[in-house]
Amino acid sequence: MSLFIKLITALLLLFSALYGLSADSQTELLRAESKKDTHAIIEISKRILKNDPANPTILRKLSKAQLSLGLYKQCHHTLLRLNEILKDEDAEVLNMQGTIESHHLNAEEAKRLWVKSSILDPNYILPISNLAKYYELIEDDENQYKYLKRLSELRDDPKDLAQLGRLSFAVRDWNSMQKYTVRLRKAHPSDGITKNWNPIYDKINNSREVIENLDASLLKDPKNIDLIIERASIFNRFGLDKLAIIDASKAYELDSISLFVKYNLGVILANSGQALKAKEKLGINFNKYSYKRRHPGVKFFQELRRLEKRIRADESADDVQQIANLLHNEGQIELAYLEVNRALSINSKCKPALYLKAKILERRNKTKASKELLKKLLVLEPNHLEALETLGRIQMSVGDFEEASQNFKVFLKIKYDKRINDLYRSCFESLQKASL
Repeated sequence: MSLFIKLITALLLLFSALYGLSADSQTELLRAESKKDTHAIIEISKRILKNDPANPTILRKLSKAQLSLGLYKQCHHTLLRLNEILKDEDAEVLNMQGTIESHHLNAEEAKRLWVKSSILDPNYILPISNLAKYYELIEDDENQYKYLKRLSELRDDPKDLAQLGRLSFAVRDWNSMQKYTVRLRKAHPSDGITKNWNPIYDKINNSREVIENLDASLLKDPKNIDLIIERASIFNRFGLDKLAIIDASKAYELDSISLFVKYNLGVILANSGQALKAKEKLGINFNKYSYKRRHPGVKFFQELRRLEKRIRADESADDVQQIANLLHNEGQIELAYLEVNRALSINSKCKPALYLKAKILERRNKTKASKELLKKLLVLEPNHLEALETLGRIQMSVGDFEEASQNFKVFLKIKYDKRINDLYRSCFESLQKASL
């Protein structure tokens, strides 16, 4: 009898010790959760599971913590254990499994699991949010809108509402765009996303008639490059980068030779932070347009388009040279050099082209070649003031003060200029010093 009592007593003591350990661990776990100490949650959960390996609540907490730290393999094994214990499919488990599959780039399987999770629990936000992000990534606007709309029924997230506004405008659903914007402004009046969307929304509304007219014109003439680029430019000015890129890319598909089209697409890509992609696609450096959404200006594009149309109708050296000059003024020296050579291949005596090429060669430190071109130009037009000045400066830089002074002298006979006069006097003084 005494042996039986001793055994019972030992078992009670062991149970009390285990219960005390479990109670202490549960308290520690609650403390770790309140501090959001994920590493501690994992360690404490594992300790509890040693004594209670089939505890679904602890397995769930462990899997969440592992997933948040990117411990996908460990999380996968924990979810397998949890699945064995649960009798029915679980929306949270399915969502986590989908996230793991997404990390392993199994996009279709991830989507399947998220869809299953969202059907199992229609009010569970995470799988719906994951599906919205998935469709955004693959640029499926219709399905992205569908899941964002479901999210908007469950929460008032500013990012969701602003994106719903953008997507509504993309399909010209003006009423829905207004509805989501009103909700955004009411729920998050001071949020950065709201402040970013507000001016875009206002610009869209103020230009509604222009946009609708362009849409109608493009329905009648869907391959009209000028109309497509005009709409792309409006979207670009409003900060609607995706829509601007879609239109400009469409124009490029229709006419990949046009510099007007290529330059529009390149600027739009650079404005949206894709200057590298623009260079890879178009072979032109657009880095300068990445900074603060810089833009060449409407006049640049109008003149480029006008000249391009004239050249296509009847190619002339003067028109090609004007394009070269436009590009040179915009800082596109390599492109300008190609165009100026093209102009000179049409007419080797095109004076503006000769001068521009000489300037580019001087910039490249090819002074000998630059001097030869300037001398050729002065044979054609002896009173070309810019050529006289540029040639004189180059000659001064290489110590040809006598020749330089002669060019400055001719310049001053045609037109007095204090700066040129100072250069002329400097040459004269250098010649005097050399004669001593």
